[in-house]
Amino acid sequence: MKLCADMTPQKKLLLLLSAALAGLSSFSPTRAESPASQWHGQFDSPRGQQKYQFDFKVTERKLIATATTEMGDQQREVEFIDEKLESNPITFAERRKFQDNQMRIEYAGKVTDKGLAFTRRASEFGRAEFVASRVGPPPAPAAAAGPVPSPRNIPDQEFPKIHPNGHVTFGLKAPETKSVALNNGQPHPMERDAGGVWTITYGPIALGFHYDTFLVDGANGCDPAGGTFHGMSRMASGIELPTPGEDWWQTKDVPHGEVRERHYFSNATQNWRRIFIYAPLDYDADAAARYPVLHLEHGGVMADAKAFNNKVRLLYLSLGTDEGERFLTSVKGYRDSLESAGVKTAYFESPGTKHDWHTFRRSLPDFAPRLFKLLEKYHQSISHSLPAA
Repeated sequence: MKLCADMTPQKKLLLLLSAALAGLSSFSPTRAESPASQWHGQFDSPRGQQKYQFDFKVTERKLIATATTEMGDQQREVEFIDEKLESNPITFAERRKFQDNQMRIEYAGKVTDKGLAFTRRASEFGRAEFVASRVGPPPAPAAAAGPVPSPRNIPDQEFPKIHPNGHVTFGLKAPETKSVALNNGQPHPMERDAGGVWTITYGPIALGFHYDTFLVDGANGCDPAGGTFHGMSRMASGIELPTPGEDWWQTKDVPHGEVRERHYFSNATQNWRRIFIYAPLDYDADAAARYPVLHLEHGGVMADAKAFNNKVRLLYLSLGTDEGERFLTSVKGYRDSLESAGVKTAYFESPGTKHDWHTFRRSLPDFAPRLFKLLEKYHQSISHSLPAA
């Protein structure tokens, strides 16, 4: 995804981002052409939004496809026929009964760097195109029979290492300590070998980036072999489980803007604070150019829905489907209360992720295009209000 490159100055966007946005450079995952996995996709139809949870298995070069689908409060099992695997793409058909008539819905899918891209044809009801995201741990790579070091490790470190089944082995050499535990929100005791190396194999762990620390004789500290990041209001280690087919968020050799760090004195806290600002490509080329500004804030209140809708052009909410019942209930309840009060929102769910950075990554490509649509409307309104030349 290339933002702000090759854009007119009127469309460039100034983003105020948190410090973690600068850390979105990472690994280079292995491209997985096989569709064998679970996939989550959704699309709009004349009857409303439909969500599909696909499950594809490949046995002796034969494709076996199953799925469940949701539309509103209705859920059903899907019957597929004529599954074919022709390297990449795949094709199959859905048999559906509609108003006492048998329908045949054709699917063609291809694994891309963004996911499993589908074209769905439903006879007289037209066609839909959508991209499904892989759900669950990655399938075992054909070339990797055993675990491999995490791409977040510092060079030449064995641990943490990722197994093909999504489990992770953590290790720490600490022969003089009495107890070591992996801490990922709750302690998991590790076992010591004769050489003083403490290990634990834990999982399966969801795809994406996760924080972790070690409890060494009760003291909480970072893994000296892994990368270190600021998370959970403290310094922590981090591990990355690569998502096959997803690399659009990685840093690439294309024109970029810059993330700049500034320090300022806050009258609210009476303390010095820092802010990270994303400046678009060619931001310094024209000092007189003015840009719309996006503020990313953590929380907020509103009293007048009409005034809020007039002032705020986009209120965006997103979460991962595996964040846990507390988050799912509270965020969805918050959205429902806003909508019932007349506050307009935009909403996105990241399939198979928790309250972590991978949810943010997947939210970004859904969020960013909405900004540019708003900018189009903004500039159209400005141009209409200008006097004729």
